[in-house]
Amino acid sequence: MKINGMQAELKDIFRIECSQSRLYRARRRTNEILEGDHGKSYEKLTTYAEMVRRTNPGSMVKIQLDRVTINHQPTFKRLFFCLDAMKQGFLARCRPFIGMDGCFLKGPFGGMLLTAIGLDGDLRIYPIAFAVVESETKDSWNFFIHCLHSVLGDVRDLTLMTDRQKGVLLAIEEILLEANNRYCARHIYNNFRANHPGSELKTHFWRASRATSVHAFKYEMDHIKKHDSKAFEYLAKIDPSTWSAHAFNKSVKSDHVTNNITESFNGWLGIQRSKPIMTMIEFLRRKLMTRMQKRYEKGLTWGGRATLRVKRKLKEIGDKSRFCNVVFVGGPGYEVLDDNVGYVGNIEKRECICGAW
Repeated sequence: MKINGMQAELKDIFRIECSQSRLYRARRRTNEILEGDHGKSYEKLTTYAEMVRRTNPGSMVKIQLDRVTINHQPTFKRLFFCLDAMKQGFLARCRPFIGMDGCFLKGPFGGMLLTAIGLDGDLRIYPIAFAVVESETKDSWNFFIHCLHSVLGDVRDLTLMTDRQKGVLLAIEEILLEANNRYCARHIYNNFRANHPGSELKTHFWRASRATSVHAFKYEMDHIKKHDSKAFEYLAKIDPSTWSAHAFNKSVKSDHVTNNITESFNGWLGIQRSKPIMTMIEFLRRKLMTRMQKRYEKGLTWGGRATLRVKRKLKEIGDKSRFCNVVFVGGPGYEVLDDNVGYVGNIEKRECICGAW
């Protein structure tokens, strides 16, 4: 409850007038009793990490401490958390696609929560790992990505989506040399819009970002150039393989152009971001385990290998295909005529010149 609300209820119900400073202290003390003290919560992390590793073999909970001198008590600096079940699930059944992001923690000691989020077979968010760090810097991202790499190993055709924050890009360059970079188009657009506003530029930007063929991409970029040459020059400096679907690594099988999956995870936290670190981590652990069990139970009812969202998507494609004509062009090749525009596809290679397959 907000302080103003507490103040009003005390006056209306109990006829008591209380200062806001006193109510702040009372609320803080109540939270400490119910959820634990923020400072003392850090003292429990080492024991907690050992317990997680013992009860969840294969899980990784790494704590990094900071000691000013040999005579000083070590203080908390960073923590990395990854359950073995989440790791195994990602390696066994998820696309090699990970969204990375950071969000601020609101407790008295501040800090950031860094996250690595994948997509499951039903195209829903699949949390892999998280870390609590002091701030979003190259060193903190280096710690997180190094731990993540030691857990997952070398993942073939791995694609990482970020918001182009300098620290994370430098860390990726140092540790995950073979990974494909993909930038969140929303962050690119927000920077783009600051100097190049307007609904027309916005429309062509998003069409260029979602374009699945070189022709469609160039078409939208030409429109941007005609409207604002400076806007075109700004976008031309950014490698298309990092923000336009037509240039993405096709083996990843993901057409995400925004980092919504990490933002969805951050939405899980809500008020947990202001809780003591142990309370927040335990909330996330329980949330992950409960979610995995529910998804498993739901999956058992589906039947077949295709998930519900995939089945729905296939049905939508099937419904749209009624308006197309197909012409056999030899071997595994077919030409699909859609609104008098022809696209040649290869069934065996699972590819089409439209770029969407």
